This record gives sequence, structure tokens and C-alpha cells, in this order.
Amino acid sequence: MTDLFEEKGIFKSVFGVDPQYMTLDKTNCNFKVVQSIRLVMMTLVFALWLVQGFTLVRVAPFYISFWTLSFLFAALLKISLSSGRKVVEGKMLENLKKEKAEFLLQNPRYVLSLPEEEVKENWRSGIVIYSIA
Repeated sequence: MTDLFEEKGIFKSVFGVDPQYMTLDKTNCNFKVVQSIRLVMMTLVFALWLVQGFTLVRVAPFYISFWTLSFLFAALLKISLSSGRKVVEGKMLENLKKEKAEFLLQNPRYVLSLPEEEVKENWRSGIVIYSIA
């Protein structure tokens, strides 16, 4: 399915970036720094969410800032977990390449990838939730 998106340029038109941008080697910052910043942001947003939940929900159960913070917290949590999963998938792929190094040397055109059941695309739902927030 991803190949179909890449061939027709649908991925770039929908998300506005090249599909290769989502790979691990295109990051601009250290992963640990980015995850640490996300953890701090999630903690602060969660604290704000609790404060507003206890003070404003009693008065107005559908107060918009409470729900905005709820969606923002859910989006940050989903994106943070998904980016961690992408790092794990990268390490799994590296281990798979080490295991099949001899086979890859004999077949240089073979592209090694993880099985489909191992690859998760949860980051997309996190971006959708973030856009709602």
C-alpha cells in the first residue's frame, strides 16, 4: 500500500512531505533530547489538564479548554509512544540485517524490511488528534 502512495505521489500531496522524510536517518535533533522535551511537555499539559478538570469541569462540563487540553495530551502521548516504536523498529531492522548479512551480500538488489505485522503506523492517528486539538 505504501508503494502505491509513493508511485502516485499521494503521500506527498496528502502530508506535504516526501515519504523518505519519515525515516530515522532524516531527524534533525538527538532522539533522547526530543523525547525528554516531549516528556516535560506531556507532564505540564497533564498537570494543566488536572487543574482545569477539577476547577472548571464542575462549573461547565463542556468547557472548551478542558477538551482541548485533553486532546493535546492524548496526541502528545500517542506521538511520543509512536516515535519510540519507530526507534525500536529501526533497531529490529538493524538486527535483522546483521542476521541476514550473508544473504544480502549474495543478493545486493534485495531490499530487507520488517514484516508488516511488526510495523506500526500509530503516529498518523496522533497527528489527527493533534490537529483536532
